[in-house]
Amino acid sequence: MGKKVLYSTVGGTDPIANFRDGSMLHICRIYKPDEVYLMMSQEISNHHRHDDRYRYCLNKLAEMINHKFNIHVIEYRDLTDVNMFDPVYECIAKDIESIRNNLNEDDTLYVNVSSGTPAMKYCLQIISAVSDFNIIPIIVSTPTKKMNKHEEDKENYDFKDYWELNEDNDENEFENRAKETTSSVFYALLNKITIKKFILNYNYSAALEIIGILKTDLYNKAIPLIEAAQARVQRNIKKSYKALTDAGFRYPFELTDNRFKVFEYALEIGIKLKHHEYNDFVRSLTPLMTDLYIRTLEKKCSIKLEDYIVSNNKNTTKMIWDDAKICGTDMKEALNNKFGKFHGGIVYNTHLVAIIKDYIYKNHMEKEKFSECISMLSNVEEELRNIAAHTMVAFDKEKIKKITGSYPEEIYNTIMNLMADLNIPVIKRNSYDEMNLILIDAIDKYNENINT
Repeated sequence: MGKKVLYSTVGGTDPIANFRDGSMLHICRIYKPDEVYLMMSQEISNHHRHDDRYRYCLNKLAEMINHKFNIHVIEYRDLTDVNMFDPVYECIAKDIESIRNNLNEDDTLYVNVSSGTPAMKYCLQIISAVSDFNIIPIIVSTPTKKMNKHEEDKENYDFKDYWELNEDNDENEFENRAKETTSSVFYALLNKITIKKFILNYNYSAALEIIGILKTDLYNKAIPLIEAAQARVQRNIKKSYKALTDAGFRYPFELTDNRFKVFEYALEIGIKLKHHEYNDFVRSLTPLMTDLYIRTLEKKCSIKLEDYIVSNNKNTTKMIWDDAKICGTDMKEALNNKFGKFHGGIVYNTHLVAIIKDYIYKNHMEKEKFSECISMLSNVEEELRNIAAHTMVAFDKEKIKKITGSYPEEIYNTIMNLMADLNIPVIKRNSYDEMNLILIDAIDKYNENINT
């Protein structure tokens, strides 16, 4: 079994107050640490140098319980702002790190979170919570279970008399007031802000990763919803739809609506853009534009593409032109004009754009909103697709602007405008933000998960 080590800030009720152990002395009485580190501010250090009261009482306790304490005094003579978090944390963190470097894996480190100023106690709670080393915080309640009243004159402190009159030295009067506190809840609450920030930034996997390493079940009710949000951004509708709708979230479209998938895909591209994932943004454009071109043909040109492709095509990932059905049509004429003698084969976006632009020209629709969108987006897609397909280029915002003449945000807004003109309302383009509010609400309801 390893050694036991106590780190304690020293406060106004140490070593003895109101004829009872102060927190530091009480923990030593109960836990019998082998090493005791006493952290002293300037004020406490002055008392120590004046009469050595803290070590005196510890040594008297050692005689009484027949256990030797190896006492280390750490004085911070410049520490006067004891209620300011930053200077206090700097001192305590340095001490804990130094102590840890001299501990073995089977050693136990206790910290006293009852002595000292609120800043000192808070620092020790934080360090205990976030440390990868097992640090056990100990809290000591007052004898009356109320706020301590200081009856002693600390400047004229007769520590020898107080030791003799200490009621905790009497077995009949003694009561164990020390209790180990768990840092898991505290740690979880510290991380709540970070979890919420990840959610608001659509980084659901990071939020789940943090929750996964917390030693608490505070967020159990939120986990299924965050998992559903992660599934949504991965287009796993089967996993996400029921969990989110059961929680009160409403998707922009019903699951059976043929606009559901394309709108969800467009929202996913928007998230890539917000994350500055420009390479993924570029790669995602072609599948989306294929869908929007097909819808444009049907809504604006009265052409149903499915009437002109092979219906029994076994390759479900690619559409194949049906030569017999397209022969003699305005579509075939438009394709011949664009590509010379057109020989059919796989349906490409360039084919669909050629047909749409031919229809726009013949029907004098150049100034219509959808026409302007098609013109801009088809140019963007073609320019970016060629570079992405044939070079190992890393796209960024400025490079996309240089290649296409438009920033990524302008491209995305044009996509939204085209969708709106194709009867895909984009009023719900903030759908992920609405979903995130439901997730945040589940995170904030942690109190319901705490066992009281």
